[in-house]
Amino acid sequence: MRQFSQSKKIVLAVFAVVTILAGLVFFLLANSSRNHEKEVAMMSQEIVSESQFSAINTSSSSTSMLEARHHSLVGNWSGSNLSFSFKTNGTYTYQNTDYTASGSYLVAGEYDDIILLKLSYFRQNAGDTYLYLRFNDGDTKVSIDNLGTFSRATDVSPVNPGFYMTNSLKSAPQYASESLIGTWTRISNDGQTIDYVNYNPDGSFEEFNSQMVKIKSGQFSVNTQGKTITVLEDFDDNSPGIKIPYSTNSNFTILTSLANDQPNTVSYKNSLPDKLT
Repeated sequence: MRQFSQSKKIVLAVFAVVTILAGLVFFLLANSSRNHEKEVAMMSQEIVSESQFSAINTSSSSTSMLEARHHSLVGNWSGSNLSFSFKTNGTYTYQNTDYTASGSYLVAGEYDDIILLKLSYFRQNAGDTYLYLRFNDGDTKVSIDNLGTFSRATDVSPVNPGFYMTNSLKSAPQYASESLIGTWTRISNDGQTIDYVNYNPDGSFEEFNSQMVKIKSGQFSVNTQGKTITVLEDFDDNSPGIKIPYSTNSNFTILTSLANDQPNTVSYKNSLPDKLT
């Protein structure tokens, strides 16, 4: 009987130890679970905070872009026996001592101190013409392509947003397709053929000759490899597209064709004036 009681005590002791160990394990598991939940909650909070931070940054960036200062172009400008007038309705008038031109204008790019304009009917016997305009601080003077420097003759204001071209440049060109935008004068090696090519920011182009006969229009794209670019042109009249490789100079103002199956040409881009001081 005494032996049975002793055995019973041992069993009860073992049971108690097991119970205590089970409780300890349960406590550790529960505590670990709570810690994990806290970690997950903290991670979630961090993700939410990062998302909010990104959203704030995006909003701030967008606001900065919207508040970017535009140059005051619209108004009257006078030079040496020259004048330019840009009106709020998207038209312009240019006058020198023996020539007057008038038509419409569109903004193809505006960045830093530069506006790139596309003007209709600017040159006789030519299609639309791109001109670079470079402003000084305060927009009191502007240099226009190779025409010289003009001073503000009246109050001036920024261009109406409706007169900006599709995909107009908002920063200095970084890629060949952006550097192409403008008017290129293309001259054959024998000097007998002169064409004008306009590459537009929306990926379209037009070609004219010096007799004001429209040659081609269509869409272009560019492949770049080192200092060699290849321009691919698809035409609106469904004639076969062409692919012409060119070498370029360091500031991308001269293109020399490299195609073996076509006459060699050299193309010169419209001029970017020197900075005004």
